[in-house]
Amino acid sequence: MTKCLYSIKFRNNLALAFLFLLLILEINNPIPFQIASGSTIPLQPIFLLSSQEPINITSDQDFIDLGFPGNGTEEDPYRIENHTIITDERNGISVFNTSKHFIIQHCQVTASSYGIYIEEVGEKTATVFNNTCTNCFDGIRIIFSYNLTVVANICKNNSRYGIQLDTCLFSIVANNTCESNNNGLCVITCLESVVTNNTCFNNTLVGLIIWNTDAFASNNTCFSNGYGIEFRLAYVTLSHSNCFNNTYYGISLKGSSYSTIVNNSCKDNGYGIYHKDSFHTLVANNTCIENDYGMFYTIGSWYDTIINNTCANNTMDGIYLEHVKYSEVKNNLLYNNSNYGLYLTDTIDTVIASNIFVDNNIGGTSQAYDDGVYNVWFDQSINEGNYWSDWDGTGTYPIDGNANVNDPFPLYESPGFPTIDEFLALPLFLFIFPLALIVRKLWSSRKKH
Repeated sequence: MTKCLYSIKFRNNLALAFLFLLLILEINNPIPFQIASGSTIPLQPIFLLSSQEPINITSDQDFIDLGFPGNGTEEDPYRIENHTIITDERNGISVFNTSKHFIIQHCQVTASSYGIYIEEVGEKTATVFNNTCTNCFDGIRIIFSYNLTVVANICKNNSRYGIQLDTCLFSIVANNTCESNNNGLCVITCLESVVTNNTCFNNTLVGLIIWNTDAFASNNTCFSNGYGIEFRLAYVTLSHSNCFNNTYYGISLKGSSYSTIVNNSCKDNGYGIYHKDSFHTLVANNTCIENDYGMFYTIGSWYDTIINNTCANNTMDGIYLEHVKYSEVKNNLLYNNSNYGLYLTDTIDTVIASNIFVDNNIGGTSQAYDDGVYNVWFDQSINEGNYWSDWDGTGTYPIDGNANVNDPFPLYESPGFPTIDEFLALPLFLFIFPLALIVRKLWSSRKKH
């Protein structure tokens, strides 16, 4: 019981440390993946051998018997490198049930099922780096393997997933490219994993899926997919990611309560951010422009906070709330949306305050719509409502809809609201060094327990 409570405490502390890091990242400057020493991993040229037979490792001894360089230590792992494997067999390169350290790198693989397949290897022993896997069922598939690293791989034209990790706790998935697969990158039940700097595009269904796990995701780019980034039954923090030109939605939360979506950009998608069956979420400082809907909340969205977002130039509504309860919509800029800046239907006990409404629903009688009940269009603690660019300066501001409500305290001037920009402008070294100490201390304490 004590160990379980400590694990929860560690996870929460590590999440706070990671959130601290997210606050200082600049959205237009993705961080490169770094190895433990702090130096950036360079992409090495791939010197490929001629096409070879599949490689199948089922024990530590196989590394020796098959003549791979290295000695299996962390400092000198066995190296499966510089191979070209094109085969009709099930797996191109497979590693099962090993305990030694190894790295698979600079390989080009095509196989009938899995290009690279790893299962039940020792914790923190596996690294998959700078490989290309094409025309497989899954380009890379890894299951039941903890603390592994998957970095700088290219997975293209695979019929199911470009990369799939299943039950791979505490893993790092970074700088990978998944192009023209059925689904791009999928991380399932990979608790406390980090998913960063990946690019997923032209995938038929979803670019990036994080499923049934808690994870930290940042600086991912998903474009020209059916769906951009999707969270399913997940507890996640998503930051500084860019989703554009996806057919349906840029970012989606489904059954992903207690998640944080902050400082992301969604442009030219069906829905910028789509939210369903997820409660106690924070959606803040995101930009949703030129989508059909900027943000779309539907059934099961309770106790949510929508703050400091920009929803502009969307062809439908800036923010659409359907069957939402007990939530807050504050300090958002809602600008030049073809329909309403904010549309509420069957929404209950939600507070709308300190938002900026500019040039929405041009030609209409109001920039907002409400047919819910008990929604409040002002901050009750200070009696301040919202800014409306078309308010004439006298009386209340009418809200369209069957609720027959108004903003009783419209603002004369556009309110300023806090952003993270000024904080981000501070020198990064002032924050990264103490953060590194925090994470190192947390990790060391975890090992002792």
